[in-house]
Amino acid sequence: MRAFLRDERPPRAEASQGSGHNRRNVEQFILSLDTGLAPIVGQQTTRTPTNGGASDPRIDLLVARAKKGECDLIVKGNSGGAPRGWIRLSSGKFRSDRVLEGPVSETQLRSLVSGPGTELTFTCVPPGEGFRSGIDRDLDGFLDGDEIDAGSDPADPDSVPGTVALPATARTLLVKNKLPDDLIKNKIILISKDPAIAAPFPGSSDDPRCSSDPVGTVKAALVITSTAGEAVTAPLPCQRWTLLGSEVAPKGYRYKDSQGDGPARSGKWTSGGLSFKLGGLVPPDFDLVPGVSQGTVDATFSAGARSVCISCVATAGRDGSDGKTFLARSCLAPPACPGP
Repeated sequence: MRAFLRDERPPRAEASQGSGHNRRNVEQFILSLDTGLAPIVGQQTTRTPTNGGASDPRIDLLVARAKKGECDLIVKGNSGGAPRGWIRLSSGKFRSDRVLEGPVSETQLRSLVSGPGTELTFTCVPPGEGFRSGIDRDLDGFLDGDEIDAGSDPADPDSVPGTVALPATARTLLVKNKLPDDLIKNKIILISKDPAIAAPFPGSSDDPRCSSDPVGTVKAALVITSTAGEAVTAPLPCQRWTLLGSEVAPKGYRYKDSQGDGPARSGKWTSGGLSFKLGGLVPPDFDLVPGVSQGTVDATFSAGARSVCISCVATAGRDGSDGKTFLARSCLAPPACPGP
């Protein structure tokens, strides 16, 4: 009698269908798992000069789901003969991949599709992925369109434009002196909210933290000057910066001087915002002299190859000539940043 050391029966019919059948089964099983993402994530549509009737309702759906927070809505395509990108903001407008371009409305964006080669693709990506997928693919803090314009590679975080100085607006610039003189109580507050402000990706050349640099290395600074001749420079040592968010999902940087030896006591730098408070054991050496108007007060924040400049004219009656207060609100961005 023949001895069977293994099962030599013919394979069953379903097994004979080969690995392709099994692979499809595994694929369907994986697709059935809950990813935690809304069904709209991954859906997209392309608007062409001739398909508005079909694509616009789909775009409306993507916008509606993005408004609910189920996805980040990005737009990619060509405009002006160059590849471009946009991301939908919470305001409903779309921010482009060039910092000096203001946000545009959804209607304005759709109208860019006007002829051959101007098609735009609207895509819902996972929440939190819109900035990278839409306007800064290497997350180095320099937007894709600006990198292309400057000749650097928007896909390489080590390839960045040269020194970039951007004008920005400010909500508040306050200089406060104590009378009679008590320097320890002097302070300066700067608050700016502007889409021109971009924080670099962690580990990039403009990251203000120490990395391998020695403690005490100054990689960023804030300078406040006035046309009356007053000035203060606040070095921002690398060891006092910390990351907001995480290395893979950064939200910007925070500055804190817990020892109070300033003159900068605290600050925050995010994409779209900049704020600092000066004052402490080493107060800002910026004197408001009774009877002397400070004229225009300028602020320049610099870190690595990038800088932001702000120029403020005082609110009526708060020009510092009382010796106590200079206050400016809603500062407009200057035409250009001053040279080195």
